[in-house]
Amino acid sequence: MSLFKSFVSKYDLDSDGNDSIGSANATLTNVAFTTVDGRDSAYFNGAAEIVFPGTSVFEGGNGTLSLWIRTSDQNAMIYHARDSNGGLSGMFLRIENGKLKFQLSNSNGDRKSTRLN
Repeated sequence: MSLFKSFVSKYDLDSDGNDSIGSANATLTNVAFTTVDGRDSAYFNGAAEIVFPGTSVFEGGNGTLSLWIRTSDQNAMIYHARDSNGGLSGMFLRIENGKLKFQLSNSNGDRKSTRLN
């Protein structure tokens, strides 16, 4: 059984924003690519953006988000997703005063936050 059999999309981000198991390619803005220790990866300069097509699995469904983060920033937005209608529901992962914070909000603007470290 393939590890990726049940995946909807997978983005390697080693040279582009293409979906490596499907056709839901992402649009990249201000994303550079670099090679460190023989591995290619995306480099985000603080102004970079990735826009994923279609409806997010986080809009009323279940999903998994997996990230590797390396930064010396004390305050930075790492991941931010909101509903496709521009409403209040969404999620974000950011560094706030040196601490990792995850927050979910519903369409009423109600928020639940968790510090992760």
